[in-house]
Amino acid sequence: MELNELIAARGYVKGTITRLTSLVSTPQSVKNLSKENLMAKRQKLIDSFSQYEKLNIKILTIQPEDKENVELFEENYYNIISVIDQELNSRDNRNHSAPMSKLHLPPIDVPIFSGKFSDYVPFKNLFHSLIDQNDSIDNVQKLYYLRSYLKNEPLDLVKNLPLTSESYSQAIKIIEDRYNNKHKLVNEHICLLLDLKPITKSTAVNLREFVSNVKQQISALSNLEPNVSFWDAIILCILYRKLDAYTSRAFQMERDATKEPTINTFLEYLDKRALALENADPGFHGQQRQPQKEQGNAVGRMVAYTAAQESTCLYCAAAYRAAGAA
Repeated sequence: MELNELIAARGYVKGTITRLTSLVSTPQSVKNLSKENLMAKRQKLIDSFSQYEKLNIKILTIQPEDKENVELFEENYYNIISVIDQELNSRDNRNHSAPMSKLHLPPIDVPIFSGKFSDYVPFKNLFHSLIDQNDSIDNVQKLYYLRSYLKNEPLDLVKNLPLTSESYSQAIKIIEDRYNNKHKLVNEHICLLLDLKPITKSTAVNLREFVSNVKQQISALSNLEPNVSFWDAIILCILYRKLDAYTSRAFQMERDATKEPTINTFLEYLDKRALALENADPGFHGQQRQPQKEQGNAVGRMVAYTAAQESTCLYCAAAYRAAGAA
């Protein structure tokens, strides 16, 4: 076909899509149509849009500077498809509702993937569960959703693929080949362990946060099944350097010296220490601390009383003498 014929054919297809979308442009207009009518119009829209895409490709091969606003047309098309799908799903839910369907759970949002390797596996699993395995949407829509959940480099890798059914599997493969890199993922999680914020003061909150961060990275690393011949010794060496001197010494004194320490025993010790600090801190039980001045007075009275009773406590006797000299 000549360029003029292709442009004319595209205009005719666009007119068909525009007429169809005008019939289902609002939720109310969609509600007035039967389910069979909606499904027929939906399929006609999909077929027409696929033809529109093919014509665009042919026109661009002849006239690369074509001014067609494809992105705007795509956006309008998918908005209309979404309106139809919402109405069809709503009707299906009403027809197949069970007693438990009255429980309205919040929607699950797929996080935006920006190219961070450590975020790829969680993103991939959630997208696969919510979008990839959803048989109610076709591959063209899945590709559209995939693009909407990507940004930065991942989006750049697939944004120029045409919106066709074949492009979806190609886009999935491109993303998988780029980011499902086991070596890179292992390195990134190890770097996160190396970059953990050191504990300068052993408080219950600091220890709990530290243990939580370590467990998160260890769990992610375990799922990647790396070579772990010297796993515990290497990671423990990293974690020891993150502790304050007192907590590190206390662990070495308390552990069984006849056995090699493990990550689990180390984290269990930190959990136990955090619990002990919580139990010893009145603030964790809703009790009000004594003001600092009152605490000092109470300690002074206790020291004075103990020293007056001729206690053998060297600290109390020295404090009592110092108080008398003052």
